[in-house]
Amino acid sequence: MNLELRLFELVVRVEGSDGSFTVLTRTRTGSRVNITAGKSRVATGYYDLPNKLNVPGEDLPHVSHYYTEAAAFWKENVVVVGGKNSAAEAALDLYRNGAKVTLVHRDAHLGQTIKYWGKAGYRE
Repeated sequence: MNLELRLFELVVRVEGSDGSFTVLTRTRTGSRVNITAGKSRVATGYYDLPNKLNVPGEDLPHVSHYYTEAAAFWKENVVVVGGKNSAAEAALDLYRNGAKVTLVHRDAHLGQTIKYWGKAGYRE
């Protein structure tokens, strides 16, 4: 199987039909890319929809609204804000990869829809 992944590109437009697709994307640097393919799949997730808090410091360079991967945070103090699946999964991944994690959320308990393995080990 020949699978090409195009990560961190914004899909601007998808045109065509089965057997002949053209996908226009924009890279992080702003370059536009045309990709042709016989098939097309779109994968989206909640990691891409941040809920901004509108608080001072939210836009500082060391603050991110997008979770990428844990390796860069090994032995670092990290605060994850949120109490639902995306926050719980990011916090758990960071912890398992050696970060010192604090999960902060506004409610008394984590979200009810978090998978059972995402809640394991949390002290509320």
